Amino acid sequence: MELTEEQKNFQNDLARALHKAWESNEFKNKFIESPLDAIEELTGSRPQFKSGSKMIVVDQSEANTFYFNIPAKPNTEDVELTDDQLEHVAGGDFGNWLLEKAARAIVIASPPLVAAYKLTKI
Repeated sequence: MELTEEQKNFQNDLARALHKAWESNEFKNKFIESPLDAIEELTGSRPQFKSGSKMIVVDQSEANTFYFNIPAKPNTEDVELTDDQLEHVAGGDFGNWLLEKAARAIVIASPPLVAAYKLTKI
């Protein structure tokens, strides 16, 4: 899926805000308190979300703390499965397959979590 120009700009704005938060506790606190205002102040443009949506920024910079975000439960009513997914459903192990995919996503997204997991396995 190709990102729109607006989505690319938002990613760039988030990267700028992240770097600024690393450099300035004052900005970090504002970013946590009011993310859209902080981004607008930093970049000159305010991100637009669909009505009713909000943005929450959580400080996850504590070195010895592992953070795990619980995403919204996916709506599976309108989902079309790939051939690979259909094989796993037919074989009765779709739940295990899905958990394995989620675990891989966590590993990719959180190297510190992986390092800590490896340390506990020694």
